[in-house]
Amino acid sequence: GGSGDLTVHSVITGDFGLTKVGSGTTTLNAINTYLGATSVNAGNLQVGTAGVGSTGPGQLTINGSGAILSGTGNVTASTTSVILGTLMPGDTGGSSIGTLRTQNLTFAPTSATTVAELQLTGSTNTADLAFDKITITGDLTLNSLSNLFINGSGYTANIGDTFTLIDWSGLLDSGSFSTGSNLRTGANSALNEGNLDLPDISSIGLWDITFGAGQFTLVVVVPEPSRALLLLLGLIALFTHRRRP
Repeated sequence: GGSGDLTVHSVITGDFGLTKVGSGTTTLNAINTYLGATSVNAGNLQVGTAGVGSTGPGQLTINGSGAILSGTGNVTASTTSVILGTLMPGDTGGSSIGTLRTQNLTFAPTSATTVAELQLTGSTNTADLAFDKITITGDLTLNSLSNLFINGSGYTANIGDTFTLIDWSGLLDSGSFSTGSNLRTGANSALNEGNLDLPDISSIGLWDITFGAGQFTLVVVVPEPSRALLLLLGLIALFTHRRRP
């Protein structure tokens, strides 16, 4: 497709592939059976809407500056490879919250880049807490250049909030990928985030990170007393500094 948006409701079938080009969004809303590869070289390929829709079974590759794979359907490709571009679950081109399902998923960028963006929104206080998720039936592979961005711009943190953002049924090959220091605020003041960019929850607690045993999970926890004291002193120092004439 070109710069415009296109929604395909009919089944795409046959012994050929699909290549997404142009800056627009193409949405696949049918259970497709085409046998060739799927390539996302530009723009946004949304797989499914409201959980319905799929690619064909051939390999899918995201390899283009600004290229995005989004949606809430099923990527039935045997392997999805992200080389250059971003995986963003959710409908409306990834701006809505949702779950995207894949088979084997490989993040293999050749330079440091954000390979997946996962949103947290709402609050437990207002009963509208929601989050993106990637569900993988197969293996998950990452390298040291694979950065994950957890977008919390619409999220209000509360102690006990729990998010399982990625799960996989197969093997994990994390290479030199790093989730950074555990039990951190997300403020990144100590440059301790590794390949994982978290929302700043320094006003309430710390992120407890689990990456393994088939899950990537975040939990908002209360700081230990010593950590809480240091956090409080830091906030007081910051407030005092801002109050000076």
